[in-house]
Amino acid sequence: MSDDEIKQLCLMDIDKILHSYGQTLKDYPPMHLAIEVDSFLLTKRVIRKELNFNRDDIKKNASDMLAIATAEQRYAFAKIVTAVYCDEGGFFFVYGHGDTEKIFFWNLMSAEIHSMGDIVLNVASSGIAYLFLPNGRTAYSRFKIPLNITEDSICNIKPGSPQVMLLLKAKLIIWDEAPMISRYCYEARDKCLGDIMRCSPTYSKDLPFEGKVVVLGTDFRQVLPVIPRGSRQDIVHSTVNSSYLWKFCDNMDGKSEICLLGDIVIPSSDQAFDELVHFSYPNILENMSSKDFFKARTILAPTLDIVEEVNNHLMAIILGGEKLYLSSDSICMDEGNMESQLISMVLNY
Repeated sequence: MSDDEIKQLCLMDIDKILHSYGQTLKDYPPMHLAIEVDSFLLTKRVIRKELNFNRDDIKKNASDMLAIATAEQRYAFAKIVTAVYCDEGGFFFVYGHGDTEKIFFWNLMSAEIHSMGDIVLNVASSGIAYLFLPNGRTAYSRFKIPLNITEDSICNIKPGSPQVMLLLKAKLIIWDEAPMISRYCYEARDKCLGDIMRCSPTYSKDLPFEGKVVVLGTDFRQVLPVIPRGSRQDIVHSTVNSSYLWKFCDNMDGKSEICLLGDIVIPSSDQAFDELVHFSYPNILENMSSKDFFKARTILAPTLDIVEEVNNHLMAIILGGEKLYLSSDSICMDEGNMESQLISMVLNY
């Protein structure tokens, strides 16, 4: 890339930033104005940004991480990498509750694909989760998903744009915090990839996302899609496992997910919603007596009555006497507390 091309790209970026504040480069006469650059140059810059890493270092990192990965993580890793490099296509859901090192797994997958000199698009549904991903972006930003999503919405990606070429070259798409947004977001991306992938040798209209390997992940027991004034049925209808895409999700050991750690599973789409929000064991209170019960366990109580029942049962099986601790909102009048001394002086004045 020549110095003049770099200069023009910088001017375009500055002009874009100024536009967000209601100004342009024309408001600063000493500054040069940006001229229209070739779309190929923009595409080249977008692709280069995603490949801006040292392959040798990345390969070593991938090898080191794989060496300490769990058996479940290695199994998921092998399954996904095979789908990527055998051009089989694939739609996976990697399930992992808290403390199962999901971010570790995303970084492992990204490092492996990057070590081959290929592109991974890491996105997340929330503006915080993407910060933990290599070159992470929010899904809305990366795929130009409308904020007010509907069943008929499509991604706002223009034909021939750099985003199109980036999606074509990407070997893998990783989407973290998947269950917390509407299924229409995934369906909009599926329709978008349907138009983009027609020119790709791996295009397959019979596969989800037209043959592009996509991995969703996180925990269904966290935040589900927020539907204003929506009923339970509305929330269930908007989740990703209610989408027509879910039937293509890789089925492993009879479950529609890969468990990174632990033995708690989420229900498949044909099970009732009550089974989704309840704990895996049908008789919660009976199983609490087991000493192994609280290893990697979480109880989801859909009503306050169940919360109270669980709390009362736990208190009943805890050994020892009951002790009452009182809280206080007043400042501790300690001699070393300067603030308390000032208050005392004011009160005594």
